Parts: sequence; C-alpha cells; structure tokens
Amino acid sequence: METKTCYRCRQKLGTEEFVKKNGKYLSWCIECNKEYKRLWARKKYWQNPEKARERANQWYWENHEKAREINMRYHWKNKDKKYAHRRKYYEQNKEKEMARMLKYKKENPEANRERAARYRALKTKNMASVVDYNYILERDGLACHICGKPVSEEVLHFDHVVPLSKGGEHSNKNIKVSHSFCNISKKDNLF
Repeated sequence: METKTCYRCRQKLGTEEFVKKNGKYLSWCIECNKEYKRLWARKKYWQNPEKARERANQWYWENHEKAREINMRYHWKNKDKKYAHRRKYYEQNKEKEMARMLKYKKENPEANRERAARYRALKTKNMASVVDYNYILERDGLACHICGKPVSEEVLHFDHVVPLSKGGEHSNKNIKVSHSFCNISKKDNLF
C-alpha cells in the first residue's frame, strides 16, 4: 500500500485517505480538507450573514426535493442523538418549556384538541388522521347529529360517532357536530 504525508496534519496515511483530482493526489488528507472547507464556509458566512442566509434560502427553494431528502437522511442517521439533545434541553429548561407549551395550548385550542384526539386514537390502536373541523362544520352545518336541533357556538362539540374506545377512527367521516350536553350524555355509547 502506497503512503503519503498530509501537508496539514503531518500524518502518514494511505493514498486512499487523500483526495484525487485530475489523476493526482492533493497534499491534504480528506479529513483536513473537510475541516478546511468547514472553516472557510464559517468565515464566509460571518463576513455577510444576511447574504449567506438569503443564498441558502434561495438554494432551498430551488432544490426543495433534494433539501428534503438531505434533511430526512440526516434525521434518520442522527435520530437518537437529536432525541437525546432535545431531552437534555427539556430537563435543563423544564419551567421554560412548560410555560411555552401552556402558552401554545391556550393560543391554539383546536390544534391541541386535535393532538389529544390523535393521541387517544393511537393509544387505542385506532386509525388517526388529521381532522379538518372547518370541513366538518361546512359539511354538517350547525345541527346536532344526536338531537337534530341547531347548535350555538358556545355549546359546540365534535362527537366521534363510533367512540374511540369502541374502535372508531379519528377521521373526518367519524366526527360530527353535536351539543356539548348531547355529546357528554352519550358517553361512549353507540348512537
């Protein structure tokens, strides 16, 4: 095996550890070359960060599919590392994260209701899809599917026709408009 000395790190390495360009090996090993490029990119970024962000954003939108593929590959390759980092951050900033989550829940009650319903459906091993409550209102109008009377917005509930506990799915076709009283009194019975 042929060896060569890296001009930057001064290590004796095999030629397969060097970049080959135009039939010749470069004087830096692959690792030193990567490090140099990383440092050069960082230096270039800090010379004009706005321009660098704009260039990166432009590249992202021009190569949207490739960017998604790169992000997904990175995610699956570093899933455990990312999860550990998030968990560590959460443990160090518990109060701050709890306050952020509570604020989000208050500002987005529909999204929170959707998340909770999907969680309940998955917990009971039922199918869970994203539910569009505006579509359900448009489809059913403001009429209770249990008693047939009009529903005001103050007492509006969305009822799972086949309850999640009885194997019903969390989807647009299994959710209908109801009064809060009708929905609560129905409990998990089939209608």
